[in-house]
Amino acid sequence: MTEIWKSLVGWEDAYAVSSHGRVKRIERIQYNAEAKFGYPRKLGERLLAPPIGKNGYPMITIRTPNRKPTWLYVHEVVMRAFVGERPKGAHICHNDGDKTNNDLVNLRYDTPKGNAADMFHHGTLCFGDKRPEAKLTNKQAADKYGVSWVTIHNIGKNVVYKEEYI
Repeated sequence: MTEIWKSLVGWEDAYAVSSHGRVKRIERIQYNAEAKFGYPRKLGERLLAPPIGKNGYPMITIRTPNRKPTWLYVHEVVMRAFVGERPKGAHICHNDGDKTNNDLVNLRYDTPKGNAADMFHHGTLCFGDKRPEAKLTNKQAADKYGVSWVTIHNIGKNVVYKEEYI
């Protein structure tokens, strides 16, 4: 598939996004209020190298005319440029489960339930001691509280056993 470039929504004169998930700065002259040193300067065209955020998604920094940085997810700008605004409540899903693959054919809008089903299917759904905010593994928690790891696992899954007395 050939690479197609479209203007970045909101920054049409400054940035462009491609159908392969790449973002570039468009060649332009930067004038007074926007320029760092108060005089016009030429900015050449260049591809941006998006760093990977803490959540694993590539992000780009766009500067507003008053030099304030704005962070944007690459998959969001690709979908906004080629498909349109995100429907209310919809998620952007990566068909292959790879957060860094922002090719247009790999992205789609879907419901939160569909996104969770995708993540489960790809093995990228984090729960229990695999969540980034988990402080202990199930084994560590079991050792700390003197119970089996199955008990800790069941607590995490909200499994309750009721004892009946005769």
